[in-house]
Formats: sequence, structure tokens, C-alpha cells
Amino acid sequence: MVSRKTLTVSMRPSLPSSRGKLLTRLGSFALLAFSFTLLSASSLSSAAAPAGWTTVDQLLKGFVSSGAKAKRPNSSSITPFIDYDEMSQRALGRKEWEALTVVQRRDFSQSLQTLVEKRYYPRWRKIFSKGKVSFVEESSSGGDNLVKTRLLLGKKSETLAWRLSEKSNKVVSLCVGDKDLLERLKHRIQSKQKKSKGNVEVLIAWMRGASGEKEVASLDHASLAAGDNGAGIVSD
Repeated sequence: MVSRKTLTVSMRPSLPSSRGKLLTRLGSFALLAFSFTLLSASSLSSAAAPAGWTTVDQLLKGFVSSGAKAKRPNSSSITPFIDYDEMSQRALGRKEWEALTVVQRRDFSQSLQTLVEKRYYPRWRKIFSKGKVSFVEESSSGGDNLVKTRLLLGKKSETLAWRLSEKSNKVVSLCVGDKDLLERLKHRIQSKQKKSKGNVEVLIAWMRGASGEKEVASLDHASLAAGDNGAGIVSD
């Protein structure tokens, strides 16, 4: 016959040892720490890719994917990252832009796009497909985002500053040293505008014709040309 005392002892559940409890706690702590590390890494990754640089990076990939030997870059992978409507407004002037009809605005913007695609896309393809562009910093300026990058082409290094509209987060200009693409376009367009006495149709026709002008010869070798301060990237 088994005594009550013996039965009570034999039915008591076995408790985990102190070592088991410690391992269980350490395992839970390790899992928590691992989850926190993943969350932190994800946050750092997001913080390391500002919106402006993400746009510029995608634009550059469009030129790189074309290859240095391609006859013409694939504009469909590049143009979505450039705000040609905003560029047109700034190049012509807000007051003059608002005076245009919807059709004239469309024609003006399309003509400016054609001008940039034919005169600048080929040289940018040659440079960016051979060089390496790295992110430096991003800041705000006058309602725009400025994305500063470093271009390394061979042994030459140049700072490129991309201006993006905060409204669209798309590129509206590119600056190399004291040479700014939008300012150059603005100067030429407004100069032609005065000569045409404000006739926008004449101005649009000129832009379409200017898109076929001869490119800068030095860009045939995809060189920034020492002393040119990167002029080939944004020169007329």
C-alpha cells in the first residue's frame, strides 16, 4: 500500500532546472536583440537614401543601362525623372508661361524636352556609363532639393549638383562648377524671345531646330577636359 505522502511526491510536476531557466531567458533576450537590430538596420537603410538622391540614382541608371556604345539612350527610362514642364516655366518666365495657351505650353515643353534629349542625353550617356557617381549630401534651397554628387571619370573627379523641384521630386537642372544647365537654357531662350518680340511660335520653332546643332567634340571621348570644369556636361 502506497502512503499519501509518497503519492503526493510522485505526482508533483518536475520543474526546470536553474540552468534551463537561464537558457530560456537568454534565448528570449537574444531574439529581442536580433529583432531590434533588424529594425535599426532597416531604419538606417531608409535614412541613407534621401528622396532626391533616389531620383537621381534612377536617372543615372537609365544612362548606364544604355551603354557607352549605344547610338541613343533609352529616353523612356530617363525622362520620367526630369520635370520638363517646370523647366519650361522657369526658362521662359512664370509671367510669360501663364500667358500661353494650353496647346502652346504643351508644344513649348515638348520642344524643350526634344532639345535636351538630342543635345545632352548622348553626352550624358557617354560620361555616366563610363564614370561612377556617388552621393555626397542633400539639402533644401529656395523651395528645391539640392543633391550633391561626386563624379569619378578615370582619374578626374568633379562635383555635380542636381536641382530637384520639391513639388515633383524630379530634376529641373544640373550644375557643374559655375555652369548651370537651366540658367544656360534660360539665357538662350529669353535671348531668342527678345529677338522674336515675344512670338512663342518662333521660339518653339527655334528650339526644335537648335536640338539638331552639332555637339561638343570633346564629348566624343567622354572626357570632362581638365580646365573645362565639367563644361561638356552642361555646355551649349
